[in-house]
Amino acid sequence: MNQYINKKNKLIDFNEYNSILNYENICDIDEKDKKYKVISGSIIPQLGHNKFEIIDFIKSNINNKLGYLIEDKCVLSELIDIQFVDDEYNYKIPFSALVKTNIKVSSKDQYCKTLFFRQNNNIKENLKSRKFLMAVKKETAISNIITITDWKRFIPSDLIYLSRKTW
Repeated sequence: MNQYINKKNKLIDFNEYNSILNYENICDIDEKDKKYKVISGSIIPQLGHNKFEIIDFIKSNINNKLGYLIEDKCVLSELIDIQFVDDEYNYKIPFSALVKTNIKVSSKDQYCKTLFFRQNNNIKENLKSRKFLMAVKKETAISNIITITDWKRFIPSDLIYLSRKTW
């Protein structure tokens, strides 16, 4: 969904737009019993931001929190590692990431789950200032015993195709 935020044309997920429009106070939910998952989808750049800038930003924010809005709650996840695949024919950036999360993504869902980096300022400011949308189309649950390189075997072989189906 393309909306005007602060008189600027910005991409924003419908659920996010609904949350910031209808709820004055959105609280963070940081559950302790998160599971390791590999999530896959595409990074969708905001206007004025290029792929290289976005990839550098994401890499510098590994181990930071990601947020997902559900009505008046922001469910927090942890970004552990991320892998990008080049798709020279698409403005989107295919990705798979190792995360600790309780967010569920069903392959039967028609729509993606949209994540954003949760920073110290308020949630509305996070959404206004973000450089991209992280659209998640698929998840793979994995055991808690995994290494930082071992998780990459769960990256879908059809990641480029999968990322083209997001949004």
